[in-house]
Amino acid sequence: MELLTSNMKIVGGLEYNIGYNERKWLTMANLYTIQDLLIGKTYRSNSLTGEIISAEKSNVWYENAEAYLVEIYSAHTLKNKYRTIAVKVGE
Repeated sequence: MELLTSNMKIVGGLEYNIGYNERKWLTMANLYTIQDLLIGKTYRSNSLTGEIISAEKSNVWYENAEAYLVEIYSAHTLKNKYRTIAVKVGE
């Protein structure tokens, strides 16, 4: 808990005015892209398992989804592999 003034405290993202019992949300949000969220995740398919090390938007079309070309590192192969994945958007 961080004391702002004698009457104000912040607890879990809410600002409390102790004297008047008022609350308002503070703007504390991190902005991520889909690429940021894909990198570091594990990719699994029947033929390949590994870690996604890069992702870039692709112009392959899927209905209600965006396509991304991902580079996958696998300890079992000599070279990194590339796959296109679809990410559902809009819900």
